[in-house]
Amino acid sequence: MRQQHFSTTIVVTLVVTLIMGWLIWDGTKSTLSSFFQSSQFIRIISGLPQDVHGWDIFTYYGKVFIYPIEVEEAPFTIYRIDPNNERIVESIIIDQIISPQAIIARHYQLPDAWLAEQGFFMWEIDQQTNIAYATKPEKLPSKVQEYVENGFEGVYVIDMITRKVKNFIKYPGFLHMILHPSGKKLYIEAPEGKVRVLDTERLEWVKEFFVGDYFALLFTGFSDDGKYLFCGYNGYKGFIVINTEKDEVETWAKQINEEIYDKYNINVIPPYALSEDKQEVYAAAHFVEGNVDIFNEPGVKAKGGVITIDLSQRKVTRMLGLSRERECTGAVVIGNKLFVSSWNDIFVIDIDHWRKR
Repeated sequence: MRQQHFSTTIVVTLVVTLIMGWLIWDGTKSTLSSFFQSSQFIRIISGLPQDVHGWDIFTYYGKVFIYPIEVEEAPFTIYRIDPNNERIVESIIIDQIISPQAIIARHYQLPDAWLAEQGFFMWEIDQQTNIAYATKPEKLPSKVQEYVENGFEGVYVIDMITRKVKNFIKYPGFLHMILHPSGKKLYIEAPEGKVRVLDTERLEWVKEFFVGDYFALLFTGFSDDGKYLFCGYNGYKGFIVINTEKDEVETWAKQINEEIYDKYNINVIPPYALSEDKQEVYAAAHFVEGNVDIFNEPGVKAKGGVITIDLSQRKVTRMLGLSRERECTGAVVIGNKLFVSSWNDIFVIDIDHWRKR
């Protein structure tokens, strides 16, 4: 969790500084709003709560949700954004620390809600076999940090028709997993920067390989043919491509990382987003030197934004500055719209228009 440390020794100076900072930000935000209105293909979600600084973003069942990054314990609130009218249309108060997937499934009573009601936090479902691979912590955490530090105990193999647990594969300490489109492999993040692969037909571990020095690895999705798994972690080497035929990291991802950081001085921040046609990956960005000038004002640079990785060309093809204050924090795609979260705003970008520009 990010924390801010304020000096309490000179109260008068602090108050003056806060007032001046607010005036500068207020003027900057007004300018930003005017710029994005004139740019047409970029918009800002209105009506965000003013007492939240720092947003995370995710999607589930075609819905877009945001929640505060710095939440540490319940209760807290998740907000739903309607992707059509681009407004906050619902707030969901959460009274216990459980995963976003379980929260949304239970709140909307989705077909997999019973998994959440059984205490499961996260799951992947093979629609061909009606088998779910589900996880849950040993005990319900009281704080987010407790959940992050301990992770899950293993993988439960569940028959979705009978709702019976068929097997349990013990593997403590992981946080994320994803099922290959074939249903034959389950990819699980492992300690010490590794990924482990479970053969779902034999329920045996078939491979473990090093990915990078990460805190938490987030899986984005697969290529159309299932050959590549795109994932990433926060940092300057954060874009990862796994070859699912060989179960190893692709070297061309390293070249993209070198381009991102060495050439443009950018840190990428998951969760990343995969375009609907699976031709591009979008990554929220921290422009380390604030070196992207898109505001048409002399000397004005962006600190945060989003970049496009073209998967056929295997390189960065577009960059877009969005925030002057701090880095952006995540990206999701719904249809032809890209939603990017930041510390102060949620941005909406029309992908087709951005591609043409």
